[in-house]
Amino acid sequence: QLGRRISIDADWISQVDTPATRGLEEHKLYFKVDENTSEEERSANITITDTNKDLSQIIEVTQEKAGE
Repeated sequence: QLGRRISIDADWISQVDTPATRGLEEHKLYFKVDENTSEEERSANITITDTNKDLSQIIEVTQEKAGE
């Protein structure tokens, strides 16, 4: 069984729920990123942790300021 924990350190990114599948090898995750309307670039991290093996992967998301 896949043990996975997702954490996102920004409120402008959210995980999009997808229907569960019975695939054995491939797992896709989807995220929604809100438009950046501020005058500054912003960054956030999405951390995906495999709770069965205690492994983590961090994905950094950087979004340009408004108008770029």
